[in-house]
Amino acid sequence: MAIAPSLVATDLTEEEKQALYDEVSAWKKITDKIAPLVAEEKELRKKLCEKWFKSPREGTNKIVLGFGKELKMTYMITRKLDEAALDAASLAKLIDPELVGQVVKYKPSVSVSGWKELSPDQRSKFKDIITEEPGSPQLKIETPKR
Repeated sequence: MAIAPSLVATDLTEEEKQALYDEVSAWKKITDKIAPLVAEEKELRKKLCEKWFKSPREGTNKIVLGFGKELKMTYMITRKLDEAALDAASLAKLIDPELVGQVVKYKPSVSVSGWKELSPDQRSKFKDIITEEPGSPQLKIETPKR
């Protein structure tokens, strides 16, 4: 389902259209400039970590550089839960439920689709429970699929 545009440039005055194009152009130039630097930084960071933190432990690792400075590397391990496999193992009684409770956290989260379906009156009941604030906007320039 296509998303309706918020604005169409042809509906703008010439001055507004030029301002939009100038601002998009300035933003695009900056993103094009920093993209290779981000990739280079990532590669250098990876090399530094592999060379100087040979056996990192999960969490913060550090090297004392001297002159009152430390190089700190945060080493993270991403763990993902296969819920279907967990359900199957639990149903087959291969895993003790107490052990599952020790290893798996169930954290309530907001169902965005459910939230959007609420009436203003229903939402008001959650006013002290659910807060909303705008996130950081993301931008990209794309060619629409035809």
